Amino acid sequence: MNRVLIVEDNFFQLEMLKETICERYPDWIVETSLNFENGKMLLEDSVCSGCFYNLFLFDVKLSNVMGDKGGFELAKETRKYSVYYKTPIIFLSGFSEGYFYALSEIHCYNYIEKPIFPEQLLFELEQMSITGYLECDDNDFFELVDTNRIRHKIMINDIYTIEAKNHTLIIHTSNGSVVTREYTLEKILKVLGSDFVQCHRGAIINRKYIDNYDKACQYIQLGEWMIPVGRSYRLHLESVL
Repeated sequence: MNRVLIVEDNFFQLEMLKETICERYPDWIVETSLNFENGKMLLEDSVCSGCFYNLFLFDVKLSNVMGDKGGFELAKETRKYSVYYKTPIIFLSGFSEGYFYALSEIHCYNYIEKPIFPEQLLFELEQMSITGYLECDDNDFFELVDTNRIRHKIMINDIYTIEAKNHTLIIHTSNGSVVTREYTLEKILKVLGSDFVQCHRGAIINRKYIDNYDKACQYIQLGEWMIPVGRSYRLHLESVL
């Protein structure tokens, strides 16, 4: 389980960041602060209690008052603790001036310019999970080799739909599509969790991303995709929706 500390002085931005993480990763613990002082207190409490954070998101500018301490100063306080010397820090800022300082002096994981969108944050978290910066359950991912013999590690929750076409599978995810011959629909369905259901002889969908099911026309709308529902799959599909 991952513990995250977000320190951001804009309440609405703070809530968006927290909700984005909690919606995608409901088992994670996300704590928040609106200012330097409270963020430093949470940091100190984590060290005293032994309940350490795995990730920090710090707004570079935590106040509009000249001379007030911001995210860089909080990051310096964080790095003073040996347990947090290598813990990833992501800086959030409306300006790019501090980018090189954040990398060279504080050794942050990344520096994201505002405005920050949920998809951008989720991409960073996925990459950190894949590369081992964050804890992850191996059941959250599966690996495959595409038709160009490139190996991919795909987060299962990021899959929208999978279609069979010309003896290949096209796996559509939030980060693009991957084409593989390594699986059939039957075999890949066994790898995926209960959120996935076959709705057509050539398609599997992730139920979590269904926008609309037109029973009359027998089509499912899932993001940009309109996917037909086969007659032999309709009853099972409707039983799990």
